[in-house]
Amino acid sequence: GLSRRPAACALRAAAARSPTASSWGLAARAGGCTQVIRVQPQLRALRTSSAALATQQFKLADIGEGITEVTLTELKVKEGDMIKEMDLVCAVESDKASVELTSPYTGKVVKVFHQANDVVKVGSPLIEVDVGGAGDSKP
Repeated sequence: GLSRRPAACALRAAAARSPTASSWGLAARAGGCTQVIRVQPQLRALRTSSAALATQQFKLADIGEGITEVTLTELKVKEGDMIKEMDLVCAVESDKASVELTSPYTGKVVKVFHQANDVVKVGSPLIEVDVGGAGDSKP
């Protein structure tokens, strides 16, 4: 069966679920009496890591014509190199095309995921770039 709660209990439960409840309270009326129910506001925060935001992965984009993987023919960068946006990163080739890829980021190369002559699938990361320290110079 269904359980029955007194009106005041039902109002407290409704007030606790109410998206319009403020920290000052919610006035509720039932059976001729008014009750002010104090509701604690919920605090929500998005946690982020500055280290995760400081690096970006440059992934192999779809180069068209249904190509799902390419051979990395030439790698122009290595870990520790400083690169700028539009600098040449690598050359790739498939059975249909040869393409040179440029960096969309400015920063320091912190990881190279593949070597020359590796077969790379579309969507796989090629390099990881620390973009947070771009332009910083250490003495």
